Amino acid sequence: MMSKEKKHILLTALGMNPRAVVYCMGEKTKEAQISTIALLSLLPEEERPDEIIALCTQEAKNTFPILQNNVALTCTMVEIPVAKTDSEIWGIMDRIIESIPEHCKLTLDVTHSLRHFPFLFFSSSLYLTIIKNVNLAGVYYGMLEGKKPEEAAPIVNLLPILKMTQWYGAAQMFYKTGDAMPLVQCLEDVSQKAVLEKENVWLKEIRQALEKWSYYMGSAVLLETGKAAQELSSVLQNRKILESLKKYIPASQKLTEYIQEKASSLAIPQDIQEGENWKKGIVLDHQELERQARMIESYLASNQINHAAGTIREWVVNRVMMGMCCAKWLKDRNPIEKSLQILKHVSKHFDDLLRPEQKKLGRLWDDVTEKRNILHHHGMRNSEMVENIKKSLQETWKQLFDKRQEESFWNIQLGGGRGTLLVSPLGLSKGLLFSALTEVACDHCLVIGSEQSMMTLDEIRNKASYQGSMEPYKMKEPFLGFQEASSLVKEIEKTLLLADKIICNITGGTTAQQYVIQAIYEKAKYLEKDVYRIAFIDRRDVLEQKNNPYVAGEMIKLDKERE
Repeated sequence: MMSKEKKHILLTALGMNPRAVVYCMGEKTKEAQISTIALLSLLPEEERPDEIIALCTQEAKNTFPILQNNVALTCTMVEIPVAKTDSEIWGIMDRIIESIPEHCKLTLDVTHSLRHFPFLFFSSSLYLTIIKNVNLAGVYYGMLEGKKPEEAAPIVNLLPILKMTQWYGAAQMFYKTGDAMPLVQCLEDVSQKAVLEKENVWLKEIRQALEKWSYYMGSAVLLETGKAAQELSSVLQNRKILESLKKYIPASQKLTEYIQEKASSLAIPQDIQEGENWKKGIVLDHQELERQARMIESYLASNQINHAAGTIREWVVNRVMMGMCCAKWLKDRNPIEKSLQILKHVSKHFDDLLRPEQKKLGRLWDDVTEKRNILHHHGMRNSEMVENIKKSLQETWKQLFDKRQEESFWNIQLGGGRGTLLVSPLGLSKGLLFSALTEVACDHCLVIGSEQSMMTLDEIRNKASYQGSMEPYKMKEPFLGFQEASSLVKEIEKTLLLADKIICNITGGTTAQQYVIQAIYEKAKYLEKDVYRIAFIDRRDVLEQKNNPYVAGEMIKLDKERE
């Protein structure tokens, strides 16, 4: 018994009052009352079906025995209405789809029956190719009209017309979403004939270019897609390829123009170097950013919101880097991304330190990264993804894109303006803070001490002749107050942001106070401030240090200063 995968079915519709007609295909002729009988005789043996399904209205049922008695194949009659209403039309399509098994080969004969039936055949066959993976082998029509009585009626294959709808759908999918795989499938369908005629090499080249494009576009990689688009655009300008497409593909010129328009819009607009390091030669400029923006617009238009969110995030980083003239814009991304995260943090908690443009960029960056994280975690969060995320993301993207030409909007340099900040502990030894105040040229001093140690602060300040401002912080538990570090760091964060340079003295005070100084240092580093640590050594004996504390010690820099 033949398997479903190999079964070849001929689907036809029978009319009333059949009459003998001579049909022809090429040089061969066959007289028959029904075109299907002639078709079975005229088709090459390897293309002949092994089973017939005939659609018959009530009025055409009497024709079925003629078919059945004149062919050596199994014939099945499927009774259908005339299809005067929508429900009857849908009913006929359902009967057709139910009658055809999955994975079979299907040939259509649309010669007989009512004139609107070929439309039902065409529509049903498109469904079948998709939902039942049916391979459409041919669509035959016996041309009874317009011939002289003595002439044979030619049987023509209308499959190319049906294929045009598939090409159109594939091209439309490509243009709207960037998915080229339906086009690749259409090319594969014509490859067998091209192989026989030794022209498959040209179709293979464009097929590979489309597959490459589709892979990168579907992966949402901005540069690889641009390179693949440039290659595809180049392939479509090859004369040999265009000639092959014209030979095998319906309306190929318009189709290639359609594909070319899409590919050209996303192609990298500059020469690309050969070799594995080709990305290093890509210049980040306004033209390249506009190209990346078109990719983002394509993802938004085709509801690929996850790709849109991810590429918008990368676009923002690229725009900031372009404003900073970063030559190594693919390598040095981490510092910029961190700076944007800091901008987001500052915009939430200390927006009075920001210019209006920075406030807006910080808010928009927060919005983009939050939506991107929601989407890229693929629902693996406690909260449910909001349904209007696309609309919100489109609004955010529009605000960002509208600012693309305003250089000041993309300046993310934060804080500063209040000079050098010294951060130092103060214990019961007066000399260490004195040394720091005399050896460090600072404009502002933040002192971490206790109730008792702060009693000597004015004295130390006078002895050091310190003229800058001073900000004391008293720890509740100077010996055990390690847990006070986080709240204290949060309290002084604005002071850190306002400083141009921060110097942290880690000597003096209790271990808990030194722990707080280290926490302040780490916070300053996170905020990307120009910060380093120092320590002081007093080589005198302990008794002399106690009797005469106001002698500057030897300063040691523990970290490298920012250049």
